Amino acid sequence: MPRLEDLLRLGRPVDWGYPTNRAIVIVVGIVAVVLFAARLAAGDGPGAAGLLGLRIALATFLAWALAREIDPDGERAAFLGAGFAAAWTGAMVESNAAPNVAALFWLLLVLRIANRSPGRSAGWLDTATVLGLTAYGAALGEVQVAFLAALAFAVDGLARDPLKRHLAAAGLAVVGGLVAAMLRTGSARTALGDDATLPAVLSGLTLVAALRFTYGRPPESVGDRDGRRLDARRVGAARALLVLAGWSFALRAGNVGVAALAPAWAALAGVALWPLRR
Repeated sequence: MPRLEDLLRLGRPVDWGYPTNRAIVIVVGIVAVVLFAARLAAGDGPGAAGLLGLRIALATFLAWALAREIDPDGERAAFLGAGFAAAWTGAMVESNAAPNVAALFWLLLVLRIANRSPGRSAGWLDTATVLGLTAYGAALGEVQVAFLAALAFAVDGLARDPLKRHLAAAGLAVVGGLVAAMLRTGSARTALGDDATLPAVLSGLTLVAALRFTYGRPPESVGDRDGRRLDARRVGAARALLVLAGWSFALRAGNVGVAALAPAWAALAGVALWPLRR
């Protein structure tokens, strides 16, 4: 009988002896407490204030985790991204927009399939989980997630140490995306605000990130389990997937789509802007 650790292999172990791992836990805790206190002071009840604090703390953590996937060597840059996420999602409190935690978790798994940062290939349950989340998102109208997942599966099926069953998974994702697209009703919203400010900011961020990734050094970090240096092409694919995900959500749902993946945009900003501090 297969062991659970052989079926679920995309998790990354948390080494509490590592300073940055302890630091992000402290940062997330502070964010949760500060937001909880701020919302209590604003008149929210303890339950609503607690849920809001947890939501923003989770968004902060996910920004940090996503930054570590697209820039494995950038330990400090990930904290800049986490800070951006905390500030941005905190500013959303009074609006109806909010990060989509399910979409962010899906994106995190997709990036790990592509870059193989856990140091081993995905297990069967990992593949099923990503396909299930992809189908759920496509059924809700986010058809683009099917094609993004297909790209990640295709990368994993063709890059170094390929996992061939993911070529079949890529095919399933494409078929599912086409079916979802044919069944979708209604027109997609594509308005990114009332002026050109937000599109210009996102475009500028994308350009800076592209330059950073193009002229930056190849990753030197190693996989968690196998100790091998991460493949630069896999890491590059993960970077491209995050940018494509951000833009696809933005173009499909406008400001709501940007807010849904705000921690991913924050992660990209942290990684892209960190070298400019000097």
